[in-house]
Amino acid sequence: MSSRRSRKAGRDGQAGRANQSGNRGHPGKQWTGHRPSGKPWAQGRTHDRFGQGKHGPRGGRGARRDNRADNQHARDERYGRRRTPREERESRARLAGTSTKQKLAVICDFDGTITREDVAEAILRRFTGDAWLKFEDEYRAGKIGSREALQKQFALVKAPKSEIVKVALQNAKITPGFKEFAALCERRHVPLVVLSEGLDFYIERILTAAGLEVEWHSNIARFSENGLQVECLDNGEECDSCGNCKLGRLTEFRKRGWEILYIGDGHSDLCPAREADRVLAKGRLLAELRRLGKRCERFEDFRDCARYLEGLM
Repeated sequence: MSSRRSRKAGRDGQAGRANQSGNRGHPGKQWTGHRPSGKPWAQGRTHDRFGQGKHGPRGGRGARRDNRADNQHARDERYGRRRTPREERESRARLAGTSTKQKLAVICDFDGTITREDVAEAILRRFTGDAWLKFEDEYRAGKIGSREALQKQFALVKAPKSEIVKVALQNAKITPGFKEFAALCERRHVPLVVLSEGLDFYIERILTAAGLEVEWHSNIARFSENGLQVECLDNGEECDSCGNCKLGRLTEFRKRGWEILYIGDGHSDLCPAREADRVLAKGRLLAELRRLGKRCERFEDFRDCARYLEGLM
């Protein structure tokens, strides 16, 4: 009886000293105010696009949460409950002041992904017939880049702006579940950025009509009597073939330490999808990635994407 009591007292003493040290069992090291997830507590409700609080860390709530984690760790050892490997990794990470999860950002295509149909292709079919397909074939064969293909294709569109907008909105059905997926990303403080090789005038109208507020980047449309002119973004020295270089934006996130989940459906998504950490794909992108042996998951709509994201949290 005395030996069991002494061993119990020794373990309780170790747990108590761990809590009194101020940093999850590491003596002499000050706690930095980070959650078990690795993100700092923020004063107030506002967060920037990378999930960091604007007013710095706040220690109270985080400290109480970590003390509860330490106490649970002590109880597990005291009563001998067998923890799963995942619980063990997360417990060690909490006590070490680190996280087992890397911060995640989502990059998503627009045409054919957020919308059920490719809006740009619908405009080209309506106002150019099959003439645009010549440049599309050259683009998919790798003879020209997306920038040159877009500029040549939309130069064939001679219709008034009002008619083009009307056709765009007629083909602007949002893929089921996207609004809820965007809300999930916001709740989880996961940056969601929409990257498109399409055009700004219809993307802005479609997102506004659907009541969606997300960060997005695309090419710019200039309407004139000589046709619809496409002004492409400056992609820097790294890329001179894309209109809106998705890989360049992905690289920007990577430099900040983010793990990338890419969601797309088409040929313009192939370049960033091959470099992403995780990929949700459908359509031509899915077939091409499977041919190349790139690991990816199939999705039908954003309800699938939401389930996948929840599984990563």
